[in-house]
Amino acid sequence: MAAASYKTNHICIWIALRRLDLKDDDVTVVKGVCIGRGLDTATAKQVLFNSFGIEDTTLVLKLRNSQGSLVPMNGELNVNSKQSPYMLEVTKLFQHVVPKPRTDAMTVINKGLKNRLQSIMKRIERIEELVPEIKMRRQDKLNEEIELLNQKLRFLNQRMQVAETHSWKGMFKRQPLCYGDLETSQQGFHLKVLLVAAGAEEKEQVDEFRAQEVQALPLTGIEGDSHQRQKFYYLLQHYHTRVVGLSTLCFFGRQEDDDNSLSIIMMMSCHGPQNLEKLEEFSAVACCDSAITWSLRLMTDVTDGQTENNRQKEREKRKYNDLRANPDTTARKEIHFRKTWDPFTLKTINDEEEITGKFVLLLQYIICFTFGVCVLGFIFLSKASLLLLISISNTHSPFENKPFIHLVLACALLVPNVLALAKALWKTAFGSSITPPLSILGMVCIIEAVVAFGTSVLVLVCMPHFDIITNLYILNGVCLLPSLLQVIFQLKPLKPSILFPLAGFGFVFLGLLLFVLAHNPQQHLDEFKHIQPYVGLAIVALIIVSFNWWENFTLYCKIEVMENIRKSLRLTRNITYIFTNAVRILVTGAVVAAWIPIKEYNWEDVKTVSQFELKMILSLFGIQVISSALCHWFGVLVCKMHAVRRSFILPSILATPIVFFAILIVLYDSSNKHGEVATFNLTGLCHTLKTSNDSDPVQILLLEIPRSLCRAPAVLDSSSLALLGSFAICFWLGLFFSTFYVWGRHIQRIERTSQLFVRWLYETAFMEQSMLLNTRVQKKKEKKIKRKSDRVMIYLCATMWHETVDEMAKILTSIFRLDKYNPTSSKSHKDNFDFETHVYFDDAFHVTSSEDAVQERVVNEYVKSLVCIMEDIYRTFSSEKQTLKDEQEDEQMVKQTIMETPYGGRITYTLPYGSTLYIHLKDKQKIRHKKRWSQIMYMYYLLGWKLNRKYITLSGKFEDEMSTENALKTEKENTYILALDGDIDFQPSALILLVDRLRRYPHVGAACGRIHPTGTGPMVWYQKFEYAVGHWLQKTAEHVLGCVLCSPGCFSLYRAAALMDDNVVKKYTTKATEGHHFVQYDQGEDRWLCTLLLQQGWRVEYNAASDAYTNAPQEFKEFYNQRRRWVPSTLVNTIDLLNSGAQTSRRNPSVSKLYILYQIIGTAASILGPATVILMIAGAFTFVFNWNGNVALALGIVPPAIYILICYKVKSDTQIKIAAVLSIFYAFLMIATIMSIIGEMVKENTFITPSGLFFISMTVLFVTTAMLHPQEFHLVFYGLLYIICTPSGYLLLPIYAMVNMNNVSWGTRETVTPKIQSKKKPQQVLRYEKKCKCFCWDIEFVAKENKKELTQYADSVIEEEEVEPRIEDNWISNLQGQSLHIQLVEEELDELFTCTKQMNNIVQMDNWSITILLILLVHISYLQAENPFWNDLIKLYLKPIEEDKERQAEIAKQLKALRNKATFLYFIINVLWIISTFFLQAIGPEIHIKIPKILPNGIFSKDEILTIEPLSFMFLASFAGLLGIQFLTMLYHRINTLIHFIAYKETEVKPHQTVGKYHQVYKDFEA
Repeated sequence: MAAASYKTNHICIWIALRRLDLKDDDVTVVKGVCIGRGLDTATAKQVLFNSFGIEDTTLVLKLRNSQGSLVPMNGELNVNSKQSPYMLEVTKLFQHVVPKPRTDAMTVINKGLKNRLQSIMKRIERIEELVPEIKMRRQDKLNEEIELLNQKLRFLNQRMQVAETHSWKGMFKRQPLCYGDLETSQQGFHLKVLLVAAGAEEKEQVDEFRAQEVQALPLTGIEGDSHQRQKFYYLLQHYHTRVVGLSTLCFFGRQEDDDNSLSIIMMMSCHGPQNLEKLEEFSAVACCDSAITWSLRLMTDVTDGQTENNRQKEREKRKYNDLRANPDTTARKEIHFRKTWDPFTLKTINDEEEITGKFVLLLQYIICFTFGVCVLGFIFLSKASLLLLISISNTHSPFENKPFIHLVLACALLVPNVLALAKALWKTAFGSSITPPLSILGMVCIIEAVVAFGTSVLVLVCMPHFDIITNLYILNGVCLLPSLLQVIFQLKPLKPSILFPLAGFGFVFLGLLLFVLAHNPQQHLDEFKHIQPYVGLAIVALIIVSFNWWENFTLYCKIEVMENIRKSLRLTRNITYIFTNAVRILVTGAVVAAWIPIKEYNWEDVKTVSQFELKMILSLFGIQVISSALCHWFGVLVCKMHAVRRSFILPSILATPIVFFAILIVLYDSSNKHGEVATFNLTGLCHTLKTSNDSDPVQILLLEIPRSLCRAPAVLDSSSLALLGSFAICFWLGLFFSTFYVWGRHIQRIERTSQLFVRWLYETAFMEQSMLLNTRVQKKKEKKIKRKSDRVMIYLCATMWHETVDEMAKILTSIFRLDKYNPTSSKSHKDNFDFETHVYFDDAFHVTSSEDAVQERVVNEYVKSLVCIMEDIYRTFSSEKQTLKDEQEDEQMVKQTIMETPYGGRITYTLPYGSTLYIHLKDKQKIRHKKRWSQIMYMYYLLGWKLNRKYITLSGKFEDEMSTENALKTEKENTYILALDGDIDFQPSALILLVDRLRRYPHVGAACGRIHPTGTGPMVWYQKFEYAVGHWLQKTAEHVLGCVLCSPGCFSLYRAAALMDDNVVKKYTTKATEGHHFVQYDQGEDRWLCTLLLQQGWRVEYNAASDAYTNAPQEFKEFYNQRRRWVPSTLVNTIDLLNSGAQTSRRNPSVSKLYILYQIIGTAASILGPATVILMIAGAFTFVFNWNGNVALALGIVPPAIYILICYKVKSDTQIKIAAVLSIFYAFLMIATIMSIIGEMVKENTFITPSGLFFISMTVLFVTTAMLHPQEFHLVFYGLLYIICTPSGYLLLPIYAMVNMNNVSWGTRETVTPKIQSKKKPQQVLRYEKKCKCFCWDIEFVAKENKKELTQYADSVIEEEEVEPRIEDNWISNLQGQSLHIQLVEEELDELFTCTKQMNNIVQMDNWSITILLILLVHISYLQAENPFWNDLIKLYLKPIEEDKERQAEIAKQLKALRNKATFLYFIINVLWIISTFFLQAIGPEIHIKIPKILPNGIFSKDEILTIEPLSFMFLASFAGLLGIQFLTMLYHRINTLIHFIAYKETEVKPHQTVGKYHQVYKDFEA
């Protein structure tokens, strides 16, 4: 049995073996081999290897039959005999492959391969360009298929609901495509049904189906017996599957009607295309290509009249539903008719893209060219001054005090080290620093000491013995080691780029040889003998100095030890630079101290330097130090401006030749002035210069150039001169080729200096060489592979309330403009990003009042306006995208979605270029309203819900590249939220400039732009200048010195990682329970959010180039109410930050203790603003009216004091009216004050007075600042209005804001809520009525017509019960009627989420039957997925606050107590300041500060003295100090803004240039 089984499962064949691998063509063995049936090829080969004892499994086996043909080696071989065996050939890999001889030359082959490679690369590039478009088309196709599936799911849900809640009366008017007989028997009713597939249209097909077997299905007893009902379901399913041949029975249900009829509803999945017209004829409903629903009505005892009546009702109901569900046809006809007579459209002015003007481009090139010239000029001055200092340090120069010159020269060498040491100390003292390992620190200090020693020896010892031209070119010899390191570390892999550093090393090495040969002492022994040691010492010093840039050029090195050293230095650079710079200073000082005695100079000569030499030497030192620092600074600027080649490399390379030509010009000029012959003769010029006694300092310095040449014997010798010229050219070419890698340096838009250069500063002796060699080497392998998770995602989140149509148009235009800027066809550009827009509309619903018992819940007029303006803007931007085909399809309505949500409603728009806009309509009866809660709503929805689900879907997708945790972190870092107000207007460039800050600096948690108020009127003009000053000075100072304290909520970009950090969003959800919570949390939510970010360690920045425009209050009342919220919240949040200053400074490296001190001074100055204004007004009274100082001070105090009392007693509207009147009075007084200040300066005949200095300094400050903002210079003219309104803004407004601190209403955009009319009670016509009160009873006597008097007790009258009105949700149909051109299709929240968001993992499948099943499973799994989130979120954080009168009274009491405490402290500080000033004036001039009077001609007056009170002087000094700091920080910030702006213009996405209609018509006419 076993043998028989073996033969059955195996095939035994005969195989003859030929070992061709051993070069043996004969058959070596014939053997029988048994192979299992069904074995694959690999297993069969292994059996053959084992059977013939072949151990080398790399050999190739070939099996041939008796005819010599190859046969497959597997378990399906035919049985053979020993006489005709299979032939098994064993060969080596490629054993019989013999290459043909080469017929074409290698050049032809290489050229052909190169062309093919280029063709392949072009195809690859083309494919990469088409990938986004392919993805977009594929996504569109998938969206269409998903939409069809969504329809199917919607149909399923609707039919499920209808089947469970309604009784079906039948739908067919005529007999459907089915045939059956209804039989009656004693057992009950039986149904004989023959179902015909929808494809069976011809009667022959029907007859063919009728011939099949028909089974009777019993219907008796299924009404109440579940067992019988299940049996009937089974029989029906079995019958339906067997007879009709359909795939499955998905749903079956039944409903029993009152008329003893039975309705059966079933949905069957069918195969093949459906005849929809035939199905519509019989009222069949099509769900998708493979599913149809029939409703079969089985009547038992219904008359024809009843049936016809029911059918008529069904037809009317179906017609109404069809019109409501499919309004396309009617709406399309209306739109088409309207277009015939209404061709006019409303196009917003600001819908065009921002295009860089030609003037801006020209200005950009001028700036880059100017900066490049500055780089070249400062290099020239640095090298020239250094070479002159070295030349005059020669023993034979006419300058006598050599020790002093050497000391100054050493100080010049140490200037960059001193600056670097100071910078390192500053960062270490006010920042966090890491201590490096002692081994690495010791190694670096040794290298730096050696480099400092070589630099000092070269400059102080060797170079003074050479001529000035040799010194000019010998500095290029420091490229020896950098070029060698480039060659060594680029050998593997060998690339053509290695030729440049190889050439650089060769030229430098050749230059050194020529330098030695030029000073060969064999020809002129006496003249060259003293220079020989210095030549060798100079070469050694050059080699030593070239080690200075080892860190940069070892980036090519992949040795782990070297990588660890570089990493340690990068992390511990602050501490390392403290030690290394200290070592370099000590070594340089030691070299100077040792060299002076060696040269037999006397240190005492330093004290006896003449004034003439002192001025000349210090002038050269100052020029050298300043020009070197400015050269390095401008070099960094042009690199950050992306002008590396034309403004950095080119000036640096050309600096040496230009200095050389300048030397030649000086020589030629000196020869003309001092030469004895007409032609140039250096020997004759040298003889003449020995007797020259020129006293001009400039001429003495210029004559030092030919004198240095006259002291060099190599220059006077013709053969040595040629060698010197060759060595100079070789050194210059060595510098060019050694730094050639800088030409290909790629720079990001915002690049840190540490990413551009390795070392912090420069080397004095090697200015251009150090900048070029210090440019960081960029390895191509360091480029990061971009992943989908690395792509930036931006959520634009706007909050709306009661915005006007114009304000809504601004933000919608900005959103559509951004959608147009960010098309899917240019996804490869680094500026591109994905974005969604979410608009959160507060208080969007209201209930209409009605006399009936039914009320409608509809949206308010603001939402309707938003939908209408949305249509206009959508049409404007859609028309720009339409092609001819699109215009023909314009008759079709654009379909968008609208749905009911747990918080109200949502409208979803797909914008013309593919972006999505969600409008969330909040119902304050369902969710908490106001701006902060809207922010919490979208933060939890976008970050806590959508982003978290994205992280879950990322799980398992990064097995080879990163873990899920890293993917989560990356997504947080690359997800941003742009907070917007409902009236903001911005360009795409404004957003990109903010994105640049967050992309480049990972520690930046938020960034804001320049906010421009818009509108008309004096209040807007005042705010324009106020905003300008606040951004020009205050925000720039905060950005530079520390962090911006407030990133305005109207236009700010937040990083998701920062918001999701601890104690940020979670604390932001804190409900206000105490008085100060309402002021800090709700009155200034954006400032509180920034405070939380700062306290958590994140940085908030300001970008002045990012412009956004928002509507400003145009009325005095609205302005005061707005600032009534801002002033207390600003003060409270600032004090909160100052209270936690110690902890914040430890956690946040950008918030130092000095910055905390700056904020303390600024806060004190703002608190003392009212007292300062009062003192200024009192001074105006004194000067204008010549009043006594005490009287003037009293009159200055009285109006504010009265206004304070008024604010405590009257309503806020009355307070504002009084403030408006006082503001006008103070405006006139301020004009008089300005005149008085000018008059005082004229009277005193000097401007050196406290008021004069203040007035002039402020004027100069504002004008200069405005000039540095040329696009905003016109705002300076609003400064006069700002100055005359100073009392209103800094005296009356703080009083109003502080006194009304207990008022926590929003104050702006508020409208009166319409009152709902109560139901009127019927009135009775009475003839006589008398009421009287007895004890606690109300007795009423009423006399009615034709009735007797009745006595009724009022409390016993039974009142008519009021019926609670029923509320109907008609807001969706209401908005659908408002939207004419955009069809709003109603959908369900869960349905949309399920079918559009969860399809990505299943749409790839080809089998659509499996796909449908998966969709159903997903739908079941994620049913009501988003609804629970909103329900939980509302329950936990956003539940509407219930109106508790007792709690409201308690809060009002707390707010008043807080107001009283705060105002008492605020006003008492101002009173103390005023009283202190009063007593200091009363004491008299004994304690006053006396300063000499400066006359207009600049001479101090001997007779007149000005006096200033100490307190006033201290305040003015502090105020001036703050302004000075702000002005300097503004200059620094303006330079950085200029760099960012030019870099953006260099790398921005060029907008699509559209051709106007009339230009197109003109072109067509010309054609």
